[in-house]
Amino acid sequence: MSIVERNLNDSSYDFIRVVWPEIKDWFGDGNSHIRPNESLKDESVATMLDRSAGIDAWLVGSASQVQGLASRVQWCATSWDSFTVRYELVSGRETEYAKRKAAIETEGALYPLYTVHAYVTEPRREGNLLSVAMIRTRDLIEVCDWIVGQDYPGNWNWDRQYGIRKVNNAKFIFAMWKWLKREWFDTSDNNLWVHQVQPPKPLNSTESVTPTSACEHPTATFDQGTLWNIYTDYDNP
Repeated sequence: MSIVERNLNDSSYDFIRVVWPEIKDWFGDGNSHIRPNESLKDESVATMLDRSAGIDAWLVGSASQVQGLASRVQWCATSWDSFTVRYELVSGRETEYAKRKAAIETEGALYPLYTVHAYVTEPRREGNLLSVAMIRTRDLIEVCDWIVGQDYPGNWNWDRQYGIRKVNNAKFIFAMWKWLKREWFDTSDNNLWVHQVQPPKPLNSTESVTPTSACEHPTATFDQGTLWNIYTDYDNP
């Protein structure tokens, strides 16, 4: 294993190992390559790009154009096939949603052009890809804006395809990929890309969940007090 590979965090390592090979053809001629923040010599710059701009890696195209990418990897036995965005913290600190929204609304501000969310089996650095989807970050925040503006009981819609869910000290916006494809985007317009290995969980699933890994989802029911440590790669609370 090279020094660079050893220095990658688990999320970046698995993104390069099992996610990138499946999605690289989504970028033009398939000759683009990825550069994770950990490859930067200045660690403080890498941290700033991640925490302030939400950029985890850089996409370098065949024509040498460079674009920012946000990558999320969750390790679990079930592919929940949804995007999740941290919306609110009890501490009052700025969240991913607020940061991306502010950047989009500020001319010249830096933010990831694309957001990728992948589900991978455990163990980390050895598991297999279950599913992955990519969306333009601007489109994802537009969807989040719409969800935040809705008035529905229980903080999610009746069939749990989208909503806001409180998990411990934070609230998260979630949006199922099937719902996005059906209600928001025509995939032929290159607005939403999805690759599935494992069949997705039914949208209206309400089965009780006993957490066995670090990947449970806000659309599943759970016992009060269950700890969900599922968003470890998002902005630190």
